[in-house]
Amino acid sequence: MLPHRTSIRLELRRFGAELSHLRAEFTNKPKTETTSILSNPTWLAVVGAVASVATGFWQLHANRQLEREKLRSTLIQEASKSGSPETTLKNLKFLVKAGLVDDEKGAIAALQLDDVPSFALLPATPLTRAEMLDNFGDPKLVRKQGDGDRAGIAVPDEAWMKANLIDVDLPELIGVPGFPESGKIKFHRKAAPHLQAAIAEIHQKGLIRKIRYFDGAWVPRTIHAAGGGIYSTHAFGIALDINSRWNPLGRPPPPADQDGSTAELVPIFESHGFYWGGRFRMSEGGHFQYGVKSSTLKVAASAAAG
Repeated sequence: MLPHRTSIRLELRRFGAELSHLRAEFTNKPKTETTSILSNPTWLAVVGAVASVATGFWQLHANRQLEREKLRSTLIQEASKSGSPETTLKNLKFLVKAGLVDDEKGAIAALQLDDVPSFALLPATPLTRAEMLDNFGDPKLVRKQGDGDRAGIAVPDEAWMKANLIDVDLPELIGVPGFPESGKIKFHRKAAPHLQAAIAEIHQKGLIRKIRYFDGAWVPRTIHAAGGGIYSTHAFGIALDINSRWNPLGRPPPPADQDGSTAELVPIFESHGFYWGGRFRMSEGGHFQYGVKSSTLKVAASAAAG
């Protein structure tokens, strides 16, 4: 705002000088000589100066008004992020009382608890198994007997696999230990574009080196600890594991400055709709699964095979 005010002061000074020059010019001019205002360059300069000053004042006023509205909107939004209607109402009334927010029409003063706005961002939560079935279809796993039974490995429904699993190209991961040399893995078709986008962004930001080992993605298995009756997220083809050696199940994930940490990858995966296993009650820092419940990220409608 200061440079703009300085320019207006300069315009006013120039305007005053032009008026003084014009006064002197007409004082010394013979009475018989007539001059058209529109043809007089001095008058035209004066008119231009007046227009410039007026425009400057108008812009200054408009900018001030815009800044006030932005500040008011920001303060109201911040006050409404408490997640509690009672706290939000107190915050809003404090802003009015402190003179930080105008309430000329009394809208804030008249607010009731049921009408209090909320801009609080609800934390993302993973989909339940029922929601996974609804969104990604039922792989109809049939558990194997023998060694596979102990590991939870099962046989998926062929119709489901044909309808939902695709080969996903991830050339950025070629060379990462454990990742297929073909550059392809199987993943659910609904989650595949989001995985590709996440990996592409990780590569673009020079963070592929943070993926020390690729431990797998689609695996048709059940959760052995749950008695084998619950499908693993890997069975849906919506999850991948990386750096498992450095992120053992149930251990706190290593911080960003330690070897094998996935901390720098978490914001990228989450921005593409993945939920990080490091937030589980039983932490699994190398696990990422697609599909969250939040105000901004949603999975597509179900196209499950019958």
